[in-house]
Amino acid sequence: MRSRLQIELERGLTLIELIVAMALFSVMGLFLFNLMARSLEIYRGSSQSAEFYDKFDSVSRQLEDDLRCTWIGDPEGRGPKSVFLADYDRKYVPSETSEEKEAAAARNAWTADDPRSFALRFIRTFPGGENSTTLGRFAGTYSDQEMYLDGVDDDVESRADAINAESRERLENGGSQPRNIKSRRQGSKPPEPGLLAPRGLMEVLYFLDRGENDTPGTFTLYRAIRSPTGGVGSFLAPGFLRRMSPEWIVAHAVPVVSGLAHFGIVFWTQDTKEWDLERALDRGAKAAARGNIGSEARWDSTRSRSKAFGMYRGEDSAQVWEDDVFPVRAQLVMTFLREGRGEGEARTLGATSRTARRLQISNRKIFKEWDRGGPRFLQVGSEWMEVVGAEGRELEVLRGIRRSVPQKHESGTDVRVGRRFKKVVQIPAHRAAFRLPGDKK
Repeated sequence: MRSRLQIELERGLTLIELIVAMALFSVMGLFLFNLMARSLEIYRGSSQSAEFYDKFDSVSRQLEDDLRCTWIGDPEGRGPKSVFLADYDRKYVPSETSEEKEAAAARNAWTADDPRSFALRFIRTFPGGENSTTLGRFAGTYSDQEMYLDGVDDDVESRADAINAESRERLENGGSQPRNIKSRRQGSKPPEPGLLAPRGLMEVLYFLDRGENDTPGTFTLYRAIRSPTGGVGSFLAPGFLRRMSPEWIVAHAVPVVSGLAHFGIVFWTQDTKEWDLERALDRGAKAAARGNIGSEARWDSTRSRSKAFGMYRGEDSAQVWEDDVFPVRAQLVMTFLREGRGEGEARTLGATSRTARRLQISNRKIFKEWDRGGPRFLQVGSEWMEVVGAEGRELEVLRGIRRSVPQKHESGTDVRVGRRFKKVVQIPAHRAAFRLPGDKK
């Protein structure tokens, strides 16, 4: 006799059983697919966050090193004055070699709130001392040096120092006349100028501009150095920012980090009670100029150049060393844009005018991390907006914040959110302003 099990196995599966099995496998497959997709999205998000943090850590370390070594001048007022400037006064300089100069100027004309108008300039001590680098030891060995340590052909200029040094050594040892002296007597090309002595100090310049790999709405933070301080091409000279042509940037500046959606720095004064990032950075230049009610987005150590600076005193203050002031600490703020993937992707629904206060987006979930409280910022095209209210997919927004320009947006424009990083840097050599007659209390 065959068992019941043997009979069932010989008979096989019924159609209903096959359908049920296929349905179960489909449900399990769909579940596994969603689990895998969600895992990949989390992995991409984590990898991107780690990449953003690495970028922020790298640039913040460089900025922190420069700011912590800020030189504020001789405490007794002897020697050259030091200057610390952070402002938004840089203007667009069209390329002198461009065949479409006028068209380029019109296309790239800057508004007062353009992020590229930012520039931070100050003097720091020479990193590691002049004897820590070969170029620093070469510089200033002889009296006819003319060139600056500025990252432009410094190695070539140091070799010119070596050639001049070799010529002088032959002359001192009773040898033949050095080549540089013969060249001068024969009226041919004079010897190459060498490097000036750093004198233990260097000028540092940070600014924003478009980089080769920047997408619309993002910028590159550049850094330039110059030593010794002062001279015709000084970063701290009045009017220097207008001489920063595209050619100058290519020749003198080095990119620190690319892909920045927003960069800001605010300073703690002797009267500051709390960081006020909203007024100083997010509301634009008009809000930042309302007086010293919190931290400052601008800084003018001379108290004579920027009327928007909370401790501005007047043009006469430029000649008064005793009332110069340097910040106690600074807070760095950087935002990087996430790539649009899955729940992090959204687009506008319908066209938006330059003055509209309401915006509809396709995906409300882009705010899931901020629904717990705190500010909500989004970038539509290249314009930053702050969300002050939301009802479903319709958002109430403030336009043109973070020094961006309100624009008209077509339906389907990308809406992106950013990852914001902040860090407070101490400036050990800060200097509070002396209260002089006529100062505001």
